[in-house]
Amino acid sequence: MPFTCQQAVDVGVSRRRLRHRALYSPSRGIRAPGALSPRPFGTNLPDAVRPFTLVTEFSAASHATAFTFWSFPGFLPGQGDARIHISRPDTMAIPRRTGVVGHVGQFFEDEIVCVDGLLVTSRTRTWLERAGLPEAQLNVRTQLRDGVERQPDLAYPIYRVAVEYDGEGHSEAGQIVRDIAREEDFSRAGWLLVRISKRHMENDARLAVPKVRSALRDRGWTPN
Repeated sequence: MPFTCQQAVDVGVSRRRLRHRALYSPSRGIRAPGALSPRPFGTNLPDAVRPFTLVTEFSAASHATAFTFWSFPGFLPGQGDARIHISRPDTMAIPRRTGVVGHVGQFFEDEIVCVDGLLVTSRTRTWLERAGLPEAQLNVRTQLRDGVERQPDLAYPIYRVAVEYDGEGHSEAGQIVRDIAREEDFSRAGWLLVRISKRHMENDARLAVPKVRSALRDRGWTPN
């Protein structure tokens, strides 16, 4: 089972012992006994992935790793890749380390959960990624016209479709005015803005997925 070097030091293991050839380092600051495994998940994914989230502050397992964790049926994007997917808030640097595919994005209060001591993106957020829609750009600054730039939660630039999650704070008067201005900016630039609320994300994003899919189809996207 992998562990962090700091965990080992905290229980009295010497730095010299951590360099012993009986241990290998799947990534900086992490050790594991035995030979290097081609697939780190093994039979206990939380134990295998947890050290990678611990050594990268404010991070959670996401994307293909979350697909595996939640046992989604059928093809899992990235299932042939041995690397672990880790996401951090977009206010922080993207995770860069051996054995990791790093991501940054905007996370809302109910989108990260702790299961068996592992922080992982929630089923609803992961379900959107699993729905077979084209890959979206996450929190990318989008130039709509001269002097007007927006940063939607998700963007499909080829189809000019953007997706925004409207949390509880969007019911405040000032925020409503800003939301209207945001929607007008996208509309003037020829974009479709899809607005998603917590209600749309319930029951494995049952309402959110068809809403985004419909917008993409209106703009010419067809499923493979």
